Amino acid sequence: MGGAALFGGFKALTGIFGAFNQSDADRERVRLQFEDSLEKIRRRDFTQKQVLGAAKALGESSGVRHTMGSSAQGALDTMSAEFKKELDWMKRYAIRAKKLGMQQASMDFSKNLIGSVSEGVKSFI
Repeated sequence: MGGAALFGGFKALTGIFGAFNQSDADRERVRLQFEDSLEKIRRRDFTQKQVLGAAKALGESSGVRHTMGSSAQGALDTMSAEFKKELDWMKRYAIRAKKLGMQQASMDFSKNLIGSVSEGVKSFI
């Protein structure tokens, strides 16, 4: 009976360490995905600023932006507003995905920890 108890304890202990290692890996994966999302947002913001800058420069050179009621000015304002909405949505999504990913990692850790302990206990019962 002593050998079975020792094996069960060892099995539970290695499972617990495995659960901690898996949890660390899951959380790191979530952090990396979040950082990747932030980089994509940064690049999208840069691209949008280039597009707006080029459109404004074209409008300035043609003189259509000098009149406040011009359709070109309205188009630039609309484009700018839409770009801002897109970036805001991307940021909200990235933050929410990170939060959900961390919650999932916590639930998986709890599940793995409980499973490891129960498997260890079943080994020597």
